[in-house]
Amino acid sequence: MISCFEQLPNELIINIFDYMKIADLVEIFSNLNSRFKQLFQSYKNINLILYRNQTYDKQISSEQIIRLVIVTLDHIDLTKFSQIRSLKLNLANENHLQQIQADRFPHLTYLSISPTFSSQSTQVIVQQIFSNKFSHLRYADLGQIDTPLSYSQVPSLRSLVLITQNINFISLILQICLQLTHLQIKITGNDQYNEIHSNLVNHPLKQLIFLQARQSTCIWNMKSICLLMPNLKSIHFSLCTRTFLNLAEDLVKSYPFLRKFSCQILEYPNENRSIEQIRKLHACFSSIQCIQRQDQFCFYSTNNRTSLFAFF
Repeated sequence: MISCFEQLPNELIINIFDYMKIADLVEIFSNLNSRFKQLFQSYKNINLILYRNQTYDKQISSEQIIRLVIVTLDHIDLTKFSQIRSLKLNLANENHLQQIQADRFPHLTYLSISPTFSSQSTQVIVQQIFSNKFSHLRYADLGQIDTPLSYSQVPSLRSLVLITQNINFISLILQICLQLTHLQIKITGNDQYNEIHSNLVNHPLKQLIFLQARQSTCIWNMKSICLLMPNLKSIHFSLCTRTFLNLAEDLVKSYPFLRKFSCQILEYPNENRSIEQIRKLHACFSSIQCIQRQDQFCFYSTNNRTSLFAFF
């Protein structure tokens, strides 16, 4: 019977490492004895969260770190972490952004940038991504971006999250990200969708989260936008519309494989429709509720705890 920690097999100890903080790993195991020092040095699944410029250079090698989270404005030399697969900038500065180059992070599969950065700050990174420089990147949360000046097909991307002013960027994204299955996009501008014919054929996108900025009261032709994505199975809409019933009918016609629908929808002006007219169109609409009805508008949501003030 095993009676002390050191009697555990190496494989089990390595698994235990996964549940420990990096600071504790370094303090406890890096110089405990020759066996644990060797085990620690062979461990290559470290998730490092930097709250200050403390990179543990003397205790761990860059090859051991696969996930890096930046939560500091301190200057950090990111080139030390060339082997990472995942990079997340929760709190960062312009210098951190400037260091994110495709040739420095050839194995990157996940990149998340705080939306607090302007589109000008992230422009260089966005240009690299949409020029397929990050050839292994599968998930990208890019914050605020503008339409890239140059682009090519990006076959690796599967999931994309972004904020942009121009709703017509949706068409471009689908044309260059041909294997994209998840798209979350927030539109901050009021430009109308331009129904330009594209060469899209049966795009595989399965999940769409479409968010309208709180300050916007624009009403878009969602039917034309939906035609770009014929295989959607999951939809979330947070937007304004003139007639929610018509929008729901268009969704039913456009998406025979729809399995999940959630929303925060402001209907203006109020059409005074019965909620049952919408619910009976599809099983996915059964949880839609009329949260607030006034003479001028009606607010619908699938979350009964959501208020109109949360939408705006």
